[in-house]
Amino acid sequence: MNERLDGVNERIDGIYDRMTSLMKWTIGTLALFGTIISILIALGYFIRQ
Repeated sequence: MNERLDGVNERIDGIYDRMTSLMKWTIGTLALFGTIISILIALGYFIRQ
């Protein structure tokens, strides 16, 4: 029984690691897009004046 629970625990740990990695990539990508949009808005503001 303990072997079976250890196997389930290892699979859950693997899923958690993949989800954490995916979340980091998603947050990083959103932050990058937000930065690029902010820079473009700032450039547009300064070019108009």
